[in-house]
Amino acid sequence: MLDVEPELRRKLALLTSIPGIGLTTAVVLVAETAGFSLTENERQLASYAGLDVVQRQSGTSARATTISRRGNVRLRTALYLPAISGLRCNPQLRVFYARLRARQPNGKPGVIAVMRKLLLLCYALWKRDQLYDATYVRRVN
Repeated sequence: MLDVEPELRRKLALLTSIPGIGLTTAVVLVAETAGFSLTENERQLASYAGLDVVQRQSGTSARATTISRRGNVRLRTALYLPAISGLRCNPQLRVFYARLRARQPNGKPGVIAVMRKLLLLCYALWKRDQLYDATYVRRVN
């Protein structure tokens, strides 16, 4: 199918430029989100994937925050191994994970945060139509 659709091949190359994201993961992300056309912004995408943070509470009791898990389980499954792989080969993700791990000794919330970061990074690269730049620094005005 990629031979027939050169535009799709080009767009998938944008996603696979991220260390940790391979062709299979990129295809699953695009297929499950219909080319990221199902959502209008990053918050909707995170919610669609079930990677949004919620706090369950009843009356005066409130439990710790967790991910909602109400979204697309195939997206979460497709992002788990790239998150683990990204922690090995992507220095920015490694620094992000170390910062989260310093606050919380359990590693699972950090991996979930890396999954969300990868998903939102894929969304941004797809929408902006640009390759991943490891030296990119976001400027805050």
